[in-house]
Amino acid sequence: ERGEAVGLSFYLAATKDLPAKPAGPGSERLPGGIGTLDYDRMRQYLRLCRAYLYTGTIPASYTLGLIEAMLSGVPVVTMHRQNWGPLAELYEAGEITGTGAYTPEEARGWLERLVTNEPDHLRSQGVRQRAVDLFGMDTIGPQWVAFLGRPDKASQTGAWDLVL
Repeated sequence: ERGEAVGLSFYLAATKDLPAKPAGPGSERLPGGIGTLDYDRMRQYLRLCRAYLYTGTIPASYTLGLIEAMLSGVPVVTMHRQNWGPLAELYEAGEITGTGAYTPEEARGWLERLVTNEPDHLRSQGVRQRAVDLFGMDTIGPQWVAFLGRPDKASQTGAWDLVL
């Protein structure tokens, strides 16, 4: 639905004729798309994925889908930041994963090797541990507290008081 704001042409070129099965809201309109999955089905889906292609979004540089894939240990291929032009400074997924593909053809090569089970450097990068290091509660929790303040017990009105 968001077209180039989510790297659609890059995704379509990189996955053409591969057994891609995008999941999530609106994915049923893409080739092989399976639509929205509930939590348990999404966990099972991610466990079975051989690779995850992440093209990013404008303006965010990464989304929950990327984090979920990494936490599931799925090897991630990303679109290189140069593809976002003037917004490249906002896009850090390639640096997070170490797999920024400059072209759809380069991404396709990595995806083909992963799908056919050929040994690849992406499999040995410790994807899940990298995700835990970046996005785990021990890392993110203190960042949210520093940013938002610490939620205290609910007040008599039912609102949350912030202790800054």
